[in-house]
Amino acid sequence: MLGKEKYQALPAPSLGGEDFAYFLQKVPGAFFFLGLDDGRDGGYPSLHHPQFDFNDAALENGIRTMTHLALDWCKEPRTGA
Repeated sequence: MLGKEKYQALPAPSLGGEDFAYFLQKVPGAFFFLGLDDGRDGGYPSLHHPQFDFNDAALENGIRTMTHLALDWCKEPRTGA
């Protein structure tokens, strides 16, 4: 949806320190990372680093991805539980 140049598969699974797996035990879902790297020397500071500052340039890709997923989900027929 965003183009192959904006997609990067992780080389290995990541636990990421999230509790999201508990949600997935109840409902199907997916987890993705929104890239924030702006190309600076040394890489972008990690989430809990004191120099971290959310890169607002990533918002467009995040919004487009979530909108696409929501619209795609709405197209699928649902069965009552």
